[in-house]
Amino acid sequence: MILLPINVFLFVDHFNMSYKEITFAQIICFNLGLIMFSSFAGRIFDHYKVVKATGIYFLSLAFYPALLLFALVVHSKSSVFIAFFIYGVAMSGVVQSWMLSSIKFSGDKDSSTFMGIHVTAVGIRSIIGPSIGVLIAKQLSMISVFAIAIGLFLTAGYLMFKLKLSPSLSKSI
Repeated sequence: MILLPINVFLFVDHFNMSYKEITFAQIICFNLGLIMFSSFAGRIFDHYKVVKATGIYFLSLAFYPALLLFALVVHSKSSVFIAFFIYGVAMSGVVQSWMLSSIKFSGDKDSSTFMGIHVTAVGIRSIIGPSIGVLIAKQLSMISVFAIAIGLFLTAGYLMFKLKLSPSLSKSI
């Protein structure tokens, strides 16, 4: 979420991208990655189970800000399009994780409670995250925001691999 306003600065201030180019990156490239790899993402979940597969996708999300940082540093507009395609590929797994996790973690209980908690947490993050991104960019730099995003994605992936579950829950996920 900290990247959302920073992407606008990157597109407009750094690359002078047109609305057509921004739309191509954010809509076409992203959704192409999402559509092309959703089936493959399902195979990863079948093979590794939800928690480990989610860790894989969180780790792969780090390529998105890394490529945007690369685009910024070397002034490569084509890297922006590649970054959004990679973002779509990684999000193909994250979206499936969102849908599967509440069912898996709830077990025999009502999964709507688990999904409600997730949606609430995303809402809180979406209120705070963009403002933090702008604050960091103004106080430090755009590069700092991309570096922090990379670190957060890598940390999230690492923590998914380190997640300790109860024995009964770990058998199913």
